Amino acid sequence: MKDAGTMAGPSTIRPHSLREVGKRPHACVSYPKQFKQNSDIVRRHRTHTGNNPFVCNICGKEFSAKGDFDRHYRTHTGEKPYVCDICGKAYVHKVDLDIHYRTHTGEKPYECNICGKGFSDRSNLNKHVPTHEGGKRFKCGVCGKTFSRNGNRNKHYKEKHE
Repeated sequence: MKDAGTMAGPSTIRPHSLREVGKRPHACVSYPKQFKQNSDIVRRHRTHTGNNPFVCNICGKEFSAKGDFDRHYRTHTGEKPYVCDICGKAYVHKVDLDIHYRTHTGEKPYECNICGKGFSDRSNLNKHVPTHEGGKRFKCGVCGKTFSRNGNRNKHYKEKHE
């Protein structure tokens, strides 16, 4: 057992972790870009050649990376391996769980540079920004009420007029 504060010895450090930070030793021959890991260049090369070895046996969609294929396949199986440890809500993608956690923490890292309103994810900020540009462009065909987003107009119609 190591004492607190001691550094790991050479036997516990993997060689790839000894690489200089920020160094990208693997270069793509088809495109002027460098990569940190050889696996990244292999995946990039597949985009140039069209080689997509991972094929969905349900819909036939092809992928150049196994991780992308695995995420896609869960859309067919319904598997949701990322579960919130606070409320139990489950997600197909880890990024969606990360965004969901913000509902519990109240974190709103995306801020509108016009009005200062905060948002828990970038997509909600992107939906909000047009509310400052051009006003309310979507009009209800029944009562004439106007909305800044088409989705809000559709929701209004269903709630008030159907």
